[in-house]
Amino acid sequence: MRYLLPLLFAWAAWGAPSEKVIFSLEKDAEESHLDPIAILRGGKFLEPASGKDGVALGKGALAFFDRYYAKEATYRVLEGGSVQVKDCSSAQMLANEIAVGGSGAWSMSASAVAPAMARPRGLALNFEPEGAREPAKAASNDQKARFLAAFKRGPGKSLKWLPRARVTELVSTDLDHDGRAEWIGTLKGGQSDYLTGALMVTGPSGQSLLERSGGSQYYEYLDSLDCDGDGVDELFFRRNGEGGWNYIIFQRKNGTWKSVYSGGGGGC
Repeated sequence: MRYLLPLLFAWAAWGAPSEKVIFSLEKDAEESHLDPIAILRGGKFLEPASGKDGVALGKGALAFFDRYYAKEATYRVLEGGSVQVKDCSSAQMLANEIAVGGSGAWSMSASAVAPAMARPRGLALNFEPEGAREPAKAASNDQKARFLAAFKRGPGKSLKWLPRARVTELVSTDLDHDGRAEWIGTLKGGQSDYLTGALMVTGPSGQSLLERSGGSQYYEYLDSLDCDGDGVDELFFRRNGEGGWNYIIFQRKNGTWKSVYSGGGGGC
């Protein structure tokens, strides 16, 4: 018992161990930002902050900041290297307003110092991922043209903005680690097509595995990661809509890709 007491005191002083957190990491020429996508607990994805009302939600966000956004807190970048928290004062201000008033603009994003990245967005973690992982590879212009043609023949053929559709990103990666790559693509309409977009994932033989389109929204691919240890990566996207954004995670279940989480993000 005398050996257990110091551990109990340490627990009380420092709090319970941190949960597994998956962050979105976005990097541009001027600054980088960390934004929590979800907490991974028991193979399930949970909101980074939640509550029965706005007041509880604001307090939940403040508690998250205290635990995970300490100045210079460092997290693993899935692509490689590490990212360091710089400042979360803007998100704290918004959360304080919601914790008091119950409503308002929302964001849990923190500015950060990130390493050079092959893509402008990706994932960051506070835990060590399991299993082997293959980095995504950018497609050539010819591959993008073939992907767009397949989209127009298939899921996009009834969309009004189809004549102006363009591939915003296309990458290949081996999602099920069978030695053959899948293709993950995001698409948007033209300048006049406000908030129009789609995503499509195709198999090694070109067959459609997953597609989403319609509504006032467009998608940005973040990365893939095997979170449940079944040997197949989950897919992480940012979904942008009018007045805000959130994150969507797709998982293969019984051979079919399905959305298993939609949450996080922020907005007006």
